[in-house]
Amino acid sequence: LYTDLGLLTCRPELGRDIVNLFHFLTGYAPAQRYEQTLVAPVYMRDRFEALIDAEIAHQRETGNGRIIAKMNGLDDKRMVKKLYEASQAGVQIDLIIRGHCTLRPGLPGYSDNIRVISILGRFLEHDRI
Repeated sequence: LYTDLGLLTCRPELGRDIVNLFHFLTGYAPAQRYEQTLVAPVYMRDRFEALIDAEIAHQRETGNGRIIAKMNGLDDKRMVKKLYEASQAGVQIDLIIRGHCTLRPGLPGYSDNIRVISILGRFLEHDRI
């Protein structure tokens, strides 16, 4: 297991999540529900889909739905379809993507509310929190 992230926290629920995650990764315990952590692939997709649905509902109620997301790549068919659905509902979406992206932004009536920014070349770097 490799990571380049260190995190210090005083939040016990986050600490429990990370301990339980490492127990799962090392085979000492089965996957479980986490209080504060989204773990891929176990629960992350469902949570992201729920957040997109909430933003669609917010758009319908207030007219100012907005999604800004940064990721390494986007090629998950279900997630792309869900983002298209949000765009068609009027949600403004900005995606900042380091690598591969199968979503096609700016298609009239389909993805015209989606903007994709690709970070490549000499501006590509690892994020800092």
